Amino acid sequence: GLAHLAKLPQLTALDLSWCENLTDAGLAHLAKLPQLTALDLSCCVNLTDAGLAHLAKLPQLTTLDLAWCKNLTDAGLAHLAKLPQLTALDLSGCQNLTDAGLAQLATLKQLTALDLSGCQNLTDAGLAQLATLKQLTALDLSGCQNLTDAGLAQLATLKQLTALDLSGCQNLTDAGLARLRPLQGLVELSLLSSITNDANNAFHAPD
Repeated sequence: GLAHLAKLPQLTALDLSWCENLTDAGLAHLAKLPQLTALDLSCCVNLTDAGLAHLAKLPQLTTLDLAWCKNLTDAGLAHLAKLPQLTALDLSGCQNLTDAGLAQLATLKQLTALDLSGCQNLTDAGLAQLATLKQLTALDLSGCQNLTDAGLAQLATLKQLTALDLSGCQNLTDAGLARLRPLQGLVELSLLSSITNDANNAFHAPD
């Protein structure tokens, strides 16, 4: 099992995706890998918030993938706040997360890429929590169906954004998209099934 990994103290990257039998107890062994910078736990469906507590002992982590770990809740994200070096975090499909959980991420000032796609409980209030992440260059909010134009106003403060995915956010309107105009560095914007056809005009309309 993972106990054998303790004999590899120089390990920097570990992919455990789709290890569906992996449990919280197994993650305890990762604490003996102090050089780990990249960890993929996507689709490890048995992991819970208790397992994330072990990750807090990996201060060198810069990339963490927790996509579709469906048992994770806001309480688990509190443990991630102890990983100040994180630059890329994938929480896509973690459907139990709410706005309160995003408040825990506000301390991750080095984050440049954040994937929250399919986190259907998130609202505009949650996006306000992301306003402190000034280094974000890529943000995926596709499928977050509760977001509205008011939430987009919060994103306008993220001046470093170059890629933004709002696909499937069906409550957005042209007026909301116009609030993204301050994001002059944006080079990739996905609006698939999210907004009316004349939204492009709203984005380019003069003040």
